[in-house]
Amino acid sequence: MEQSATILVVDDEEPITDLVSMALRYEGYQVATASTGQAALTKVALCAPDLIVGS
Repeated sequence: MEQSATILVVDDEEPITDLVSMALRYEGYQVATASTGQAALTKVALCAPDLIVGS
């Protein structure tokens, strides 16, 4: 079984991260979220995402 890519979604507005995360999970991706730049850097160190999406 192929492991899905991990995507880190970064935005300071929770409704946006929730919506984007839900859509990505529906497509089969593993998703992590962060609401600040510092939190995003921490998540990068912890989960080594394949892609980071932010606005």
